Amino acid sequence: MKKNICMIGPNINLNGGIATVIKQYMNLDIRNKYNLIAVSSYGNRRIKEFIKGIYKYKKFLSEGKVDLVHIHTASRGSFYRKSLFIDITPKNIPIVLHIHGGGFIEFYDKSSFFMKTRIKKIIERTSKIIVLSERFKMDFINRFDLEKDKICTIYNGINVNKRSINLNNKKLQILYMGKLSESKGIYDLLKIIPNIYSRYPKVKFIIAGNGEIDRVKHIVRATNIEKCTHIVGWIDGKVKDKYLYESSILVMPSHFEAFGISIIEAMEYGLAIVANEVGGIPDIINHDVNGKLVQKGNLTQLQKALEKYIKDENLTKKIGLINSKMVKKFDINNNITQIQQIYEELIV
Repeated sequence: MKKNICMIGPNINLNGGIATVIKQYMNLDIRNKYNLIAVSSYGNRRIKEFIKGIYKYKKFLSEGKVDLVHIHTASRGSFYRKSLFIDITPKNIPIVLHIHGGGFIEFYDKSSFFMKTRIKKIIERTSKIIVLSERFKMDFINRFDLEKDKICTIYNGINVNKRSINLNNKKLQILYMGKLSESKGIYDLLKIIPNIYSRYPKVKFIIAGNGEIDRVKHIVRATNIEKCTHIVGWIDGKVKDKYLYESSILVMPSHFEAFGISIIEAMEYGLAIVANEVGGIPDIINHDVNGKLVQKGNLTQLQKALEKYIKDENLTKKIGLINSKMVKKFDINNNITQIQQIYEELIV
């Protein structure tokens, strides 16, 4: 008889990293071994969806339909919501806490004494913690005095397909994929685009993502970079495939990043990567091997790294080819195997 796994996180129909990960789990081979039940803690209706999620979860608990709960969380509001699900989970049901987002340690450090105590109690209540990089794993062990067997690293992954990528078809095009917000570094990028465009007038920038679109459009107009900068909004499916296929460089200037699934997606399509050296990104990018890492907020470094690839097409192709091979390490099927091992370990 299959055991029941309750997945708690944002509505899987939303855009965003956590929803994408949950959707992957719901659609893969893990379903052959377990009954996966999705409970939404957040959606377009916000409070209404949260209350509905709590009610649905309590109903599953009362009917004995939960053998293990796998909770996907980030920090701040996301963590506050998920902590209430943990509060109502009986002691005999194991909890897997899957930490997404790159700002959790900072969130903890800046919290009040009361909130720090609350976070620690939630951490203690969980049976297993999953983080997205080795760096975060060590940070959690040190900050919360965890036993090493209570926490593990599982990288985010993608369905790696055997794509036929012709690197000669790439354009001189730099792709940004992510939320348009301060923490994702979009405004750092916009500051250096005029300098790059003045030196390399054939370069194009594709800005893909949701968030502060009006503010970004205003800056693009005000700095006269409309000819080289195209704001395309949130992309997925064939539209995303198109931009990944034709772009030669991915830029990720995030200030916080637990992992960076966009990097893996770009690797599959043979893009060279320029990213800030934050969070779990160094677990993916080895500087000057399969991309370039720059110091957070150092706009000079960011510009130089991008220009290195812009002016050296052969180097960009070489790095792209390396990435198209290295991406196999991040196949989602590897993650599923690790997840199943955790479930088997915890469910009696």
